[in-house]
Amino acid sequence: MDASITVERTELYEWVWSEPITKLATRLGVRYVDLVQACSILNVPRPSQGYWGKLQRGLEVSKSPLPVESAQDRMDIQKASTRKRKLNISGAKLAGATEGDRSPEPKPLRHLPMVSRIKKALEDRHECTYGLRHVCDRSRGLHIAVARKSVPRLLAFCDSLFRACKAQGISVGGSKNIDDLVFDYGKDRFSFKIRERSSRRDATPEDRQSSFRDYVYTPTGLFTFEFRSESSWSVGPSWADTKGERLERYLPEIVAAIPPLAAKLKRERLERENQKRRDAYNQEQREKLDARIDAETERRTKLECISTHWQRAESMRAFCAEVERRSASELSGATDGCQRDWLAWARAVADWKDPFKDGRLEQLMQEETFEPELDCKMKTY
Repeated sequence: MDASITVERTELYEWVWSEPITKLATRLGVRYVDLVQACSILNVPRPSQGYWGKLQRGLEVSKSPLPVESAQDRMDIQKASTRKRKLNISGAKLAGATEGDRSPEPKPLRHLPMVSRIKKALEDRHECTYGLRHVCDRSRGLHIAVARKSVPRLLAFCDSLFRACKAQGISVGGSKNIDDLVFDYGKDRFSFKIRERSSRRDATPEDRQSSFRDYVYTPTGLFTFEFRSESSWSVGPSWADTKGERLERYLPEIVAAIPPLAAKLKRERLERENQKRRDAYNQEQREKLDARIDAETERRTKLECISTHWQRAESMRAFCAEVERRSASELSGATDGCQRDWLAWARAVADWKDPFKDGRLEQLMQEETFEPELDCKMKTY
C-alpha cells in the first residue's frame, strides 16, 4: 500500500466543496491537518464555517472560485494509517524488549512560558457563578473563562496556538502580567478570548438552600474563540466547538486570520489618527475664527462708541451757539460774566466728548486689520 497519495489542485478543489473536510480526510485516509495544509499550499479555497449547515437547511450558499495563481499544481499527502503502523511497530518492539534494552520514555512536552503563566493564573482564580475560572483584562486584552476540568485542554490549545504563531513569524508576547499577553504588531496589539459555554437550568429547592440563586449553570466543555483589541471587545471572525468538530481543527484558520486582522486594525488606527488630526485642525480654525470675531466685535463697539460721543459733542456745541444767539433778555438773571463762564465750561465738556480731540479716532484707525464683511454672529461656543 502506498504511504502517500498525490492530489491534483483542481481535483482537491472539487473534493473540499463536495463534502466536509473531516469526512474527506477519513475517506482518503489522511489527517485533517494535512488536508488543510494542502489546501493552503495549493491555494484552494475552503467552505467557511456554517456552510454545510446552511446547505442542509436549503439556504442559499455561495461557492468561492478557484484562484488562477498557485505555487504548485499537485502535492503528496502522507496517509494517516502509515503513521499509526509505525507507532504500533515501535510499541511492539518496546513490549518485546527486556528491561535493560528499553530506551527511556520520552519526556512530556513542556508548555511554553506564556502557557505556564496562564496555568498559574487559572490556579489562583476561584470559580464564578457560571462554574468558570476567569483570567480577564478590563482593557480588552486576554480573556479566558473555563471550568477547572477544561484547563488541560485550554493549555494544550494555547500551547499549539503560540507554537503555530511562532512558526509563522507572528510575535506573541507581553509583560510578566498575564493580562498583557497579546499578538504584537508594533502599535497594533490585540489579544484573544476563549470562553467555555455553560448550560442553564432552574434551581431546585435544594440548590437554593446553598446558593440562593434561581438558576444553576453547568459548564458544557464547548469552547468559543474570538479576537479582542483595545478599540473593540470583539474583532475579526470567531470560532466555536460544534458537535462534529472541535476548536482545535480550526487552528490553521485562526493562525491564518491573524495577519489580515493586524492589517485591518492598522488601517483603523491610521484612520483614527487622521480623524484626530482633522479634528485638531478644525478646532484650531474655529479658535482662529473666534479670535477674529472677538477682535472685529471690539473694533465695531469702539466705532459705535466714538460716533455716539461725536454726535453728543456736536449737539453740545450747537446748543452753546444757540445760547449765544439768544438775547440777554431771554436769559433772565444771568450776567455776561456768568454766561461766558458757563459757555466755556460747556464747550470744554463738548471737546472732552469729541473723539477728534482726544486721539481716540486716530488710535482706532491704526488697527492693522479691518473685516467689515465678517459676520460676528458666526462665533462658535
